[in-house]
Amino acid sequence: MTMRRLTVALLILAAIPHLQCSRSRRPASSGKDPKVLIQQKYPPGRYVLTQVQTTKQRIKGKGVNQTASQTMTVVMGTDTSVPDGEGVKTMTVTFRRIKMDGQGLSVDTDNPPSGRGGSPNEIMDRVYRRFLDVRITTRIGPDEKILSVSGLDDLWDTVAREVPSAAGMVQQFKAGFNEETMRELIGAQSKLLPAGPVGVGAIWHPKYTLTVPVAGVASFDSEAELLELDETPDGTIARIRVIGSAASKGGDKLSVAGGSVRIKEMDIDQDMTLTLNVDSGVVTNLEMTQTGKVKMSVRPPAGRSQDMTSHLDQTITQTVEPEN
Repeated sequence: MTMRRLTVALLILAAIPHLQCSRSRRPASSGKDPKVLIQQKYPPGRYVLTQVQTTKQRIKGKGVNQTASQTMTVVMGTDTSVPDGEGVKTMTVTFRRIKMDGQGLSVDTDNPPSGRGGSPNEIMDRVYRRFLDVRITTRIGPDEKILSVSGLDDLWDTVAREVPSAAGMVQQFKAGFNEETMRELIGAQSKLLPAGPVGVGAIWHPKYTLTVPVAGVASFDSEAELLELDETPDGTIARIRVIGSAASKGGDKLSVAGGSVRIKEMDIDQDMTLTLNVDSGVVTNLEMTQTGKVKMSVRPPAGRSQDMTSHLDQTITQTVEPEN
C-alpha cells in the first residue's frame, strides 16, 4: 500500500508542470512560409485540464520478477486572474476528479465506495476526496515568470492525516517539493520552446537540467520540430513534436514504512506531441510516451538492501478546454 501511495503522489504531481499554457504572437511576415514566436504565457481565464496516465512496470531483482499496471485520470481546474496594478496574475489550481485503477485499487472520487472502513479502496478514496478541497496558488509576474507557489503543504498534510504510517515519507515530500523546486518544475515547459520566430519544419534542440524530487538532478536532451501550422476558424493551430531523453544519477533515500527506496539511476526516452492554438495561447492537446528503466536500491523494514530495476512503459494524454 505504501509504494502505491508513493506512485500515486508522483503521478498527480506530474500533472502540475503541464498546467501552464503557451501563448504566441505572430510577427508580420510575407510569403507562404509564415513564422510564429511561441512564448510561454498564462492567459487569464478558466480552463479544465484532463490528464490520463497509463503506466506499466516490470520490476526485476534477486528473487523478484513482478509486473504492475495502472491507469490514472486526473481532472483539474485552473483559474487565472487578470493582472493587478503591478502586472501580477494569480493562478489557482483545484482537483475536480481523481480516478485510479490498478495494483489492486479501484478508486473514483465521482463514485465513492459505500463503506467507511479501512480497506485500501476506502482509505485512498478518503485521501483523494480531501484533495478536492486543496487549492494550489501560483503568482505570476509581468514577465510570465513564477513568483511563488503555495498550497502543496495542504496536500501532503492531507495524506499524513489519513494515512499516519506515511508521515515520514510525507515530510520528505514536503521538503523535496518546496517552493523553489515547484517554481522550477512549473516553468520547465518554457525550456522546450524556440528562442525566436519559427516556421514549419524548423528544428531546435532544448537541453537543460532540472531538480526532480526523489530522482535527483535530471538532464533533458531533446530535439523539437514545428510540424504544422494550420489556419482554422478557431485560430492558427501549431503542432510541435519533441523527442528526447531524461537521465539522472539518482536522488536522496526515501523512507517508506520502516524501509527505504533510493533511485540510483534513471534513463527515460520521451516522445511528445503538443497541439497549440497560437491565437488563444492554449495547449489544447498533449500526447506523450515514456519508456526506459529506473535502477533503485530497496530495503524492506526487516532485511538487507537489494538492487532492483523497474522497466517503465507509460503513455500520457492531456486535453485543455475553456470552462463555459
